[in-house]
Amino acid sequence: MSEQCTVGIAGVIGSVEILNNLSNAGLTDASANMNTVTSPASATNNAELQTQIGRYENLCQKLEATISQLDSSFNEMLAGQKKQIAKLSVEIARKVIMQKIDEKDYKIEAIIQSALENTPAKTDIIVSLNPMDLTDLQQRQSDGTFKASEGVSFVADANIGPAECVIESPKGIIKSLINSHIEEIQNALSAAV
Repeated sequence: MSEQCTVGIAGVIGSVEILNNLSNAGLTDASANMNTVTSPASATNNAELQTQIGRYENLCQKLEATISQLDSSFNEMLAGQKKQIAKLSVEIARKVIMQKIDEKDYKIEAIIQSALENTPAKTDIIVSLNPMDLTDLQQRQSDGTFKASEGVSFVADANIGPAECVIESPKGIIKSLINSHIEEIQNALSAAV
């Protein structure tokens, strides 16, 4: 019994070989021969395919390079913005602090207490203050809202700004200065970025 088979071919056929009565071994040999036979049309199609593959690979390489450049630019921009945000934060903090000082919206006794906590010595301590802060502190002492520790004396120093103090003890000097605190904040933010 003979069977019919229809094959549709999209290109020009260079040569045809009809195979009859093939054994399994012969079929394998024929398949191998069919893979190696190429027609001029299929060679042209193969060359076009290889050209397209080359173009595609080239475009992929260019796209990967562009993505890499964009990623690098984004990371640089982000790092720069973090630094700008840190700098802006410090400037805002400085302005808020200066406004609080101008409005006298601070407690000098809290500033002194904070600085005294860092002092290793507890006697023979001299706290230098801005003359206006010393006047306010003396007023608080006289009305009983502030009591100084024993061994601590206060002096006026016009070179010290409002809301600042310098503590002298036998073991050293501790300065509680606004600019020093702002620099500490700036350094901490810079290190974090």
